[in-house]
Amino acid sequence: MKADMKTSIKYFSFLIIIFLAACSTTQETTKEEPAKEQIYVFDDGAADTTITTTAIEIPEQPKDTVNFIRDEVSQPDTMISQSGIYTVQLGAFSTKEKADLFVAENQKDIAHNLEVQYSTKVNLFVVWLSKFSTKEEAETVRNDLWKKEKFKDAFIVTVE
Repeated sequence: MKADMKTSIKYFSFLIIIFLAACSTTQETTKEEPAKEQIYVFDDGAADTTITTTAIEIPEQPKDTVNFIRDEVSQPDTMISQSGIYTVQLGAFSTKEKADLFVAENQKDIAHNLEVQYSTKVNLFVVWLSKFSTKEEAETVRNDLWKKEKFKDAFIVTVE
C-alpha cells in the first residue's frame, strides 16, 4: 500500500510539473507584434464635414487613336519643373486657420519664410517655405529640416 502511495505521489508531482511547464510563457509565445505603420496627420481637430460641390459641364471630345494611349497614361507623383522654381512643403490643412496656426507655432524654428497657399490640386491649405530657383537648394534645406523630428515629412514641390 505504501508503494502505491509513493507511486501516486510521484505521478501527481509529475502531472503538476507538466501542468506548470505548459502554462508558463515562453519567448516564442510572447513575441511582440511588429510596429504598425505610423500615419502623420496634420489636422488634430475634428474634420470639417461640409462639402460644397459645383457642377461643371465638360464637353465630350472624341479621342484620336494616335494620342489615345498617351492620354490614358497616368503622370508620376513627382512633379517635374518647367519653370525651375521649387519649394519645400511642410504641411497641408483643411482650414486656413489651422495652417496659420502651424506657421505661427513653427516660424521661429525655420530660417526661411513660411507661406500659406490654397492648393486646388489637393483642395487643402498647404504650408510652403519661400521659393528656390534650383532643386539642389531646395534639397539642401529639406535635408536640414529632416534633422528636426517635427519636419521629418517635409518634401519638395515644383511650383507652376
